[in-house]
Amino acid sequence: MDDEEDYGAAPGGERALTEVAWETASVATQLAAILDTIEHHRGTEKPMSPSRVAHISAMIDDLAVTLTAAALGIRRRRRMLSARWYEEVCRVGEGGFGTVVRAPHRSTGQHVAVKTPRRSGPGGHEVIMDLLREACFLAACRAHPSLLVGFRGMVRRVDTSSRGEEEYSIVMDYIDGSSLAHILHERGQPFPEEEVRRIMRQLLRGASAMHENGIVHRDINPSNIFVDGDDEGIIKIGDYGCAKSTAEARPPFCVAGTNGYMAPEVLVEDAAGHGTAADMWSLGCVMAELLTDTLMFDGDEDAEQLCRIFDVLGVPEDEEALRPRVLEDLVRQQRVLQRLVGHRQDLLRRMVPEEMLSLDGFEVLRGLLACDPRKRLTAHEALRLPWFTEHAVTTKSWSAVLLQMAGRVLGWLRATTVPWGACLCH
Repeated sequence: MDDEEDYGAAPGGERALTEVAWETASVATQLAAILDTIEHHRGTEKPMSPSRVAHISAMIDDLAVTLTAAALGIRRRRRMLSARWYEEVCRVGEGGFGTVVRAPHRSTGQHVAVKTPRRSGPGGHEVIMDLLREACFLAACRAHPSLLVGFRGMVRRVDTSSRGEEEYSIVMDYIDGSSLAHILHERGQPFPEEEVRRIMRQLLRGASAMHENGIVHRDINPSNIFVDGDDEGIIKIGDYGCAKSTAEARPPFCVAGTNGYMAPEVLVEDAAGHGTAADMWSLGCVMAELLTDTLMFDGDEDAEQLCRIFDVLGVPEDEEALRPRVLEDLVRQQRVLQRLVGHRQDLLRRMVPEEMLSLDGFEVLRGLLACDPRKRLTAHEALRLPWFTEHAVTTKSWSAVLLQMAGRVLGWLRATTVPWGACLCH
């Protein structure tokens, strides 16, 4: 008998698909069907049974397979991964959500990251549904492993410390590197434009992949962007705990994200909701931070944050651009003040001058930081601008290039007739 636990199928949710329909459905449709199943159960306010968790896990697994192996006719069995397959060697992250550990596979030695949420308090059963939602988005992003942190599977174990309750974890790609936030902190100075272009090209490709499948990340910021040290500085977007699908029947409307990277329509809880454009704003904030080594809009509260945005970019004159459910008076006051005294149009350029960012680069930054979400660049549109199209693709970071150059110099020195090490001794 395998270490896996085999489960039978459990009933689906509101938008359960037939087997044939599932095979032919788009990624966005499959993703929405799984999310609707989770939210349908959440509405019952009952804990999710192990068989239901296993069934949803199988649906998520099928979604991942659809993206990576369907063309080859590969189908995996509807089973969950076994915790016994992995050896937890060290903790790599911990917070209010729970813990993330690095764990090599006992047979292959391949390292993965295992994320286990906390299950404490009266709402502990909600955590499982939140974890399943995150697994859905990881699985839907699996087709782009070079740009997005990928999904490996769900793990089930019996937690002996909590009266034998079931405990679940997500197994995902392990990135042997650092977060962009850590690199920004350690570096302590702005990135050169060429390096910013290399990073932004990868981030926009990752965002494009998400958005094509109807996924809105909702919390893109340097702490959720990772630089893979084993893969020549490849950038990956991770942590989908706040994500939503534009195709799910009842997407979460609550405000989510990190304050300094929230779009204006998120801060005012726009009546029309917010979609992929909110991610593009966050990417614009990341781009500005890379160039200036400073968070461009850093308010302590939502109102202050919005004022700082308006101070730099102005208030959209079209009242349909922002339809606030909160901070409505503030938006109205700022718009009236702007009409009376005017707004200087060059403030963003003053903060990011031409010696820091070329005209082509500024076109991208300004397009990402458009206050009106209807006028904001999409990822696809941004990648088609001259800043990206008229420059060669560079996959290696400057540090990797410098290391490569140093290696070539050492190789040349070793090839000389006089041992170069002997020269250092005299």
